[in-house]
Amino acid sequence: MTKDFMETVKSRRSSRQFSDELVSNNVINSVIEAGFYAPSAHNLRPYDIIITKKKNILEEVKNLNEYADFLPQAYGAFFVIGNKDIQKYDEFLIADCAAVTQNMLLALEYYDLGGVWIGVMTNSNLQIQLSKILELNECQRVISIIAFGHKKFVKEKKERFDQSKIHIDKMSK
Repeated sequence: MTKDFMETVKSRRSSRQFSDELVSNNVINSVIEAGFYAPSAHNLRPYDIIITKKKNILEEVKNLNEYADFLPQAYGAFFVIGNKDIQKYDEFLIADCAAVTQNMLLALEYYDLGGVWIGVMTNSNLQIQLSKILELNECQRVISIIAFGHKKFVKEKKERFDQSKIHIDKMSK
């Protein structure tokens, strides 16, 4: 890989169209490893990651979420699972799992793979049904899903830096 860090960050875009090309287990393991290096409140690391490549599971999840119609075309999906037994505070649990998700998305981009973050609302029907599908216990819940695979096409980079959103000491008027 020749991408540097800022190039990786600036290149990352949500990918919802995937080719049929295989993703190596080494790359998948590296993406998961990147997630484990995310910051965590009090270093509790209240998460697990479930990976699936099974099309029947991806299809079942697609049928629960109107915004995930692309899911069965992905090579696979990571489910970032938060554990309330480990982290009692919802805000920290969600933030910790979001950091894991972002690290994994950046790792996918580093390896020139596509990924898209699928949010899962707390106490939603989607979250309840996912708990059944993935056989989670009552303290575990899906915080996010990352569909991934080789990109069918590369999206154009867009400038996102916005100086007007930077404030010194207090909000500007």
